[in-house]
Amino acid sequence: SMVRSLLMGLREADVSVIWAQSAIQRPWLDTTHFSARFRFEEFAPQQSLLLSKSINCFITHAGSGGAQEALIGGVPMLCIPFMWDHPYVASLIEQLGAGIRISRRHVTARRVKFFVQRILGEPTFAMRALEAGRSLLPEGTKSETDWIDALAGAQQKANQ
Repeated sequence: SMVRSLLMGLREADVSVIWAQSAIQRPWLDTTHFSARFRFEEFAPQQSLLLSKSINCFITHAGSGGAQEALIGGVPMLCIPFMWDHPYVASLIEQLGAGIRISRRHVTARRVKFFVQRILGEPTFAMRALEAGRSLLPEGTKSETDWIDALAGAQQKANQ
């Protein structure tokens, strides 16, 4: 029911959506009535998308990796935490003003629409996400791409 509420809320918010979900999980969802603004993908390169400047809101369970990628990309979040560190990370994002947290028990289409439209309509969410993301970049890093290049270089060295 939560997934259906998310889908309906996003459809009612009239936003473009990229939804990564394995094909095995999709048959029970009726996605035939969604416009071309909805893309359902087996895989989406999350880090690349969040750094692309094309994503304006990220709906996430607030895992630390995805949250960090979103902040570095300056993408505000609607956080729906599930377990482990998710509630804590979601509360930090909300305290930073970089997103909104909602309990998964309280996800309704109406709330999803309201919160997504609020995040998209109030530029301070994106501004705060970008500010928080900049503070996560190592010293001497001028941009997100420099950071990604530095990580890729470190990974290549580790593999040699």
